[in-house]
Amino acid sequence: MLSRIFLSLQELRQQLPSTELGVPTRAAAFLGEHFRTVKGYDAYQQKAEIARKGGLEGAVNGFMQAASWGTPDKILRGLDARRSLIGDFELNVAFRFGGTPYTVCERGLRLFAKEVLPVLKSWQPVGAAKVAA
Repeated sequence: MLSRIFLSLQELRQQLPSTELGVPTRAAAFLGEHFRTVKGYDAYQQKAEIARKGGLEGAVNGFMQAASWGTPDKILRGLDARRSLIGDFELNVAFRFGGTPYTVCERGLRLFAKEVLPVLKSWQPVGAAKVAA
């Protein structure tokens, strides 16, 4: 099926308010220094420092590479590769990101429920012993 569940980076840029670079404003906020002063957010600060080294564009591209988005088949391949690498994991999905219109979110949610979720439910636990070395 060629329908996508999540927006591409280009579509995301068109949907959200952006900086001069065309990167979502909320992504730019992630790179700020404000995590340094918030108790309990040291891990966020460390990630923000790493992301700043790669620049805003690099941070967004890294996020898009790590995130599950695209066609149902692309999402399933990515999740299967992740599972082969780290074993069983919990999946937390969010269909509304930033200012994505509700109609787009609902379309993605319905497609995920129809095409991806049944396959995920059919997967048997891998267990730690079967994870690729």
